[in-house]
Order: sequence, then structure tokens, then C-alpha cells
Amino acid sequence: MLRLCDVTAGYRRDRPVLRRVSLEILPGEITGIVGPNGSGKTTLVRVASRSLRPISGTVFLDGADIWRITARGFARQVAVVPQDTLVPFDLSALEVVLLGRHPHVGRLHMETRGDEDTAMAALEMVGAGHLARRSVRRISGGERQRVAIARALAQEPRVLLLDEPTAHLDLAHQTEVMSLVARLCRDRGIAVAAVLHDLNLAAAWCQRLVVLAEGRVEADGPPSAVLSESLVAHVWNARMWVRRNPLTGRPFLLPAPPPYEADRHETGDRPLVHVICGGGSGGPILSALVHEGFRVTCGVVNVGDSDEELCRAMNIPHAAEAPFSPVSPERSEVNQRMALDADAVVVTPFCVGPGNLDNVRVALDAQKAGRPVFLLADGSPEDVDYTGGEGRVLLTELQTRAERIQGVENLLNRLRALSG
Repeated sequence: MLRLCDVTAGYRRDRPVLRRVSLEILPGEITGIVGPNGSGKTTLVRVASRSLRPISGTVFLDGADIWRITARGFARQVAVVPQDTLVPFDLSALEVVLLGRHPHVGRLHMETRGDEDTAMAALEMVGAGHLARRSVRRISGGERQRVAIARALAQEPRVLLLDEPTAHLDLAHQTEVMSLVARLCRDRGIAVAAVLHDLNLAAAWCQRLVVLAEGRVEADGPPSAVLSESLVAHVWNARMWVRRNPLTGRPFLLPAPPPYEADRHETGDRPLVHVICGGGSGGPILSALVHEGFRVTCGVVNVGDSDEELCRAMNIPHAAEAPFSPVSPERSEVNQRMALDADAVVVTPFCVGPGNLDNVRVALDAQKAGRPVFLLADGSPEDVDYTGGEGRVLLTELQTRAERIQGVENLLNRLRALSG
């Protein structure tokens, strides 16, 4: 369909923005063009849309050099939705969409009733038929974006190029626009290339991602193959976690917490806090403790548990057990040693089964050895006991012996008092 072959392009021959870029935009799929600011995304759209002639290399449309195709012939096949969809004149939405019919209207001719019908059909297709007679200066950003896409569709293109179609839109309008583009791509087989800044949006809607960095293609492929923590760190200079959306299986990104620097804390006067957690219950506590400058250890957590992933990501010393395995005597011993070495022990509200019952015993032993134990728990032991009763007995004893705390901030205040 539309193919860039070894394209170098820019606004000065001695300072190219794109360097030897090769990629294809295929029918029936959304290709996301992503990359940091200044990587060449908008320049790529300008080159692909015949607005900027390459310094070297060729852009092909169905095997023909686009610069050997007339501007009118090219516009009948390729449409562009620019970043800025503001119209300098007080036109109605229908009048704006009719501008998309110009490639099909002969010179010195006016639009026909058929052109108006095509424009109105394009508005209906994007769910904006009710805006036909309204001024584009008096509609919302999301509505204006729909009108801009309708104008592009009125060209009846086979390729649709979108330069930041969701810029300045709220979450609801972003979803509306991308859902519309996906439907057009699926139902009409249009080849779509969209410049997107939001990597989560790109991963959710695009079948393919092309990552640009310093004017070159750094990666090209499905989002699941392209978006890795190492690539994001390399291209965007950002520490992110890449996880899988449990509903779609597609990747999504979260900011990674700063790493715990044990050496920096060794000489500090903050207490050493051992956290006994599991099942994702420890994340907010561990992050808050590290952020506050406490020295931190953790255990026992199973590999694959989000608490264990957080410990690894933040370099928190921890006792880890194999996935879905009961706490072994060796891991329990490490956990107990960490608890006894600590100035305080924090127990989060995790479910207790035969596999992690030893974690409760370690907390009790630490309290009996004179360590302050803080219990973050809202419900009764019966609510979290899956041992048939043994866990309830131990948790009840722990509730009696430990100091119960409500909320992370109250816990931090109590721990700060220990160092005072």
C-alpha cells in the first residue's frame, strides 16, 4: 500500500530529521508512530502525505513514486488529519467536510448534490451528522476531531494519516476517536498510520508500532513485541514497568518506583523496618517506606506476586519463595532473621493459608522478642483465614499482641516516632 523506502528527509539538506527510514502502512491495520519529542514523527507524516519531498529515498503508493502521481490523484487515495483541526473561517461542519471532496470535483466546477450526500454520509459515519449545520467554532474538541476525520473520509481514501488525533482530548474523547478509527480500519479496510504520544493508547488500539528515535526506526512490530522496559528506558529515558492488560493481553505501562539504595540508608538514623506481606498487600507500604527514607526488608513473598516484583524493582532485600509454593524452612529462617534484625515489623492485611502461615508465626516471634509489631488490618481474622482455623488462632493472638494501625500515614507517623 504506502511504503517508505530508505527515506532521509528534513527541512535542510545538511540537517535531516529522518534518516534512512523504511516502513509499510498496510490495509486493515492501525500503525502507531511513536517516539519522544523531536524524533521525527510529524516529519514522517509530512513525507508520507506528499507535503515534504525526501532528501533521498522514495515513498511508494501501490508501487508508484508518490511524486510521480498528481496532487489530485494522490489526494483521492491518501487523506491526512493534521494536529491542528481549527478552521480559520466560520464554516459549518458540513462545509468543512465538503472541502474533502475537492480532489473529486473538476476544475471550475462546484460540488454536486452527490458530493453533499457523500459529505453527509461521512459525518454520519463518524457519529456527527447532528453537527452538519453547526459552526465548527462552536463545537467541542472531540466533535471537531470527528469533523476533521469526516473531512478526510469524504476524500474516499485508501490510506488515512493522523497526526496526534487525540491531542488535547479528554479520556472519553480519546476513546471515542480511537474507537472510530479502529471501526473504519476494520469495516472499510483503510490503511491507517497514527502519530500517538500516549504509549498506553497506542498499545491498546494499534496492531503495529513503529518506534522512532533520533530520526531512525528503533523498532517495528506488534506492541507486545516492541514495548519492553529496556526499549522504553533507551528511547524515552524513562523507568517504566511494562505489564499485560488482564482483559486484552496487550501491554500497558506504569511508572516504575525509584530503586531502594541500601547503601545510602545504612548510615541513616531511620529505623530498619521489616514488612511481612503478600498478595499485593505490601506495595503501598513498601513504596511509602522507601520514599520516606526508612531502611526496609521484606518476606516471605512468592515469585510472581506483585509484592515480590516490587521488591525486585526497588532492590529491597527480601526473602522470596517459588511461585505457588509453601514457605520452606530455609525461607522462613531468612524471614525470621530479617524480622529480628529490624527495629520494627509491619504486617499487612494478607490472606493466610497453609503455605504462608509461617509468616504470621514470624511476626509473633518478633513481638515476643521485643520488636514493635504494627498490624495494618481492617477485618476480623475469620475474613482472611484459609487454614481451617489455625490461621484465625494465630491472627487473633497477633491482634492482641501487636499495635493495630489504620492507614499508611498513621503508620509512618508511628515509625517516625521510633527514630525520635
